[in-house]
Amino acid sequence: MGILMCMLFLTTTYAQTYKIDTSNSKIIVEGTSNLRDWSAQVGDFSGTMEVDDAGNPTKVMLTMQVLSMDGGRGADMNAKIYKALKSDEYPQITFESTSIDAGSMVATGNLSMAGQTREVSVEGELDLTSAKLTTTKDLKLSDFEIEPPSALFGQIKCKDEIKVMFDIALKAQ
Repeated sequence: MGILMCMLFLTTTYAQTYKIDTSNSKIIVEGTSNLRDWSAQVGDFSGTMEVDDAGNPTKVMLTMQVLSMDGGRGADMNAKIYKALKSDEYPQITFESTSIDAGSMVATGNLSMAGQTREVSVEGELDLTSAKLTTTKDLKLSDFEIEPPSALFGQIKCKDEIKVMFDIALKAQ
């Protein structure tokens, strides 16, 4: 019985879970309009990443609070962001991986925002030595049935394309 327990112990895979260290992480959304470029920083987010015993990621989950996004140009700009993302009905943007190709560091999963869920693939760079995950993802608002915000009775219009940049610090749980 002792040998069986020892063999079971030696063949068990130990996964490590990392949590986002939000005080040392940034998520920024960038876009452009017919007038100027803009960016909004996400202030409230959380997430985890599971890694197998070989250091390969196996699962990623991320949640961002829409009402924490700040465009840096005051309450009017923020209100347009919140309205476009339908924050009253859908206060969070979430990503949950369904598969990860550790060789190419591509996570495929479900991204949900403004009431729409789409499968997306995100390529990133993971350095477990420094506990850092960095990636950039280009998206189109129209893919999520989001009408790009506008101002001044439509004279200023945001373009459909946005870029989401992640600079994530991880800490072992």
